[in-house]
Amino acid sequence: MAMPPAVLFDTNVLVDLVLARPPWAADAGDLLFALKAGRGRACMAIHTVTTISYLVERERGRRHARIAVQMLLDTVEVVPLFDRDLHQAFGSDIADFEDALQVMAARSCGAQWIATRNLRDFVHSPIPALPPALITPLLTEP
Repeated sequence: MAMPPAVLFDTNVLVDLVLARPPWAADAGDLLFALKAGRGRACMAIHTVTTISYLVERERGRRHARIAVQMLLDTVEVVPLFDRDLHQAFGSDIADFEDALQVMAARSCGAQWIATRNLRDFVHSPIPALPPALITPLLTEP
């Protein structure tokens, strides 16, 4: 039996979701819902967790940040990164180091796509980066 497709969520997509930022939150929620309904695996890089905690706490306070992070930890698979990943990201053709780390995490979890709004920074990614609204229809029913 084949592994279900995996999608790595870029930080901006998950921040859109937990802060309910229009117009992007709905598409992010639809993609996460489809994955959790058995149409694939939802993944996020380990450094995404700390970034989301920081951004949500700054905007909505510590309590909201803790609730958001707990919800994500209960829903999305966390992909670890190792020193070799950091070295590869640092030496990659992707200019932004954080985006290069997202690619390393996507590779590590076997992601078919990276869900992001930041398409231009993933031009050199070996894994296709698409907005959530374009990934959801690519997922097949379980």
